[in-house]
Amino acid sequence: MEPLWKGGAAVNNNKSAQELIIGEDKKYDKLLFKYEILSLISYHLSLDDNLLKPSIRNQIIEGLRDLYLDGIESLDEYEDIHSYVEGEFSKKFPDLAKYLRILLSRNEQVHNDIRLFLIDNFLKIQKIILENSIKLIEKQNEDATIPGFTHYRQAMPIKWSSYIDMILSFNNYAVGMIDDFMNLINYPAYGYGSGFGSLSKFDIVKFCRLLGLNQGNLNPLFQANLRGFDELNSIHLLSSIILFYSRIATDLILWSTENGFVEIPSDYITGSSLMPNKKNPDFLEMLIGFAAEFVSHEHLIQNLLLGKGSFYHREFQIAKWKVMDSVSKFEDIAQYFFDLLSKVKINHGAAERIIDNSIYATQNSALLVYNGIPWKESYEIIGKKILTGEKLEEIEPGNFKIIDKDAFNKKMNSVIEKIERREKLYAFLLGAQ
Repeated sequence: MEPLWKGGAAVNNNKSAQELIIGEDKKYDKLLFKYEILSLISYHLSLDDNLLKPSIRNQIIEGLRDLYLDGIESLDEYEDIHSYVEGEFSKKFPDLAKYLRILLSRNEQVHNDIRLFLIDNFLKIQKIILENSIKLIEKQNEDATIPGFTHYRQAMPIKWSSYIDMILSFNNYAVGMIDDFMNLINYPAYGYGSGFGSLSKFDIVKFCRLLGLNQGNLNPLFQANLRGFDELNSIHLLSSIILFYSRIATDLILWSTENGFVEIPSDYITGSSLMPNKKNPDFLEMLIGFAAEFVSHEHLIQNLLLGKGSFYHREFQIAKWKVMDSVSKFEDIAQYFFDLLSKVKINHGAAERIIDNSIYATQNSALLVYNGIPWKESYEIIGKKILTGEKLEEIEPGNFKIIDKDAFNKKMNSVIEKIERREKLYAFLLGAQ
């Protein structure tokens, strides 16, 4: 297939080298097919009548709709989603093809595709986090006392329900971080050309309205230079969330050993190829591995940006691959992780047995303080009791249940409304005349 830039000053007949440059675009660009079509339809609907006659514009839009309905299985001989859409459109509508994507750069096209992909998928991630958080609240009736640890040593007793509430609190925090990120990327990339401003006459306000994007008076040079940084910010966000989940995974692995008090559901353990007795926490271990992978992607994208001059560089497509892979993978990881959490069982007897009596030292010290003994003295008194083996009073820990189910439901309804609004916009575009 002829590349989009064929016919200009550049001449390159080395197909093997081109395949290497194209890399994984053929794999990941399939996920951008929907957004490529939607953006092109919005663009043509917004074009100035002096640039493209309404009759031709309407035919192009109908052709793009037909192409969308055909779907996509693979890019085959095409180098990316842009050449695929143009090539397949040309086969079906050869007379219209010469009018397609007037004065558009694939830089702004792919950037807009990526932003729409990220917006939709981060809304999906929010929905996954919120709906599973609500399920956790509903299923969380465990009131067991378990040991809390610092430095992998018993520190103070906590309630299992407080531990789950900690995870729910983070989920609430994560949903807010996603909101902040989406506010940053909810802008069009169409309109900056190859980074130096668009020469096309189109109604950018209408374009944004059709795609549900915000419209600001943004310097096109600035917008173009966000390519790479959008990917970096999105992978940083995913890394931050999965890093937290990986710490929970480590807790569960440690607490589910032979002498532990947690039972991991059988759906998420595997056996040994040699040892019949083994029940391995492979899912949790892989979650930790995925967290490491996400962090490595973040460092890779930082290095791709490091030392680069302004505007576009071809290796930014590597950042696209890593982000799209991570976003898709994260959705599955989160779904299964929360399912695992909801099925974890606490062995109350084992939890009681594993707790060392010294874990109540801080509460006992606090009791002495409230009885008028200075803090330093109370600290020493309890320390001596531990050293001499004197039993401390077992004091029930507080139960921290901070997260409110109604607040989660409210946020969930808001996310669902946003998703439905976007789906209505897309449905309109795919049926627009």
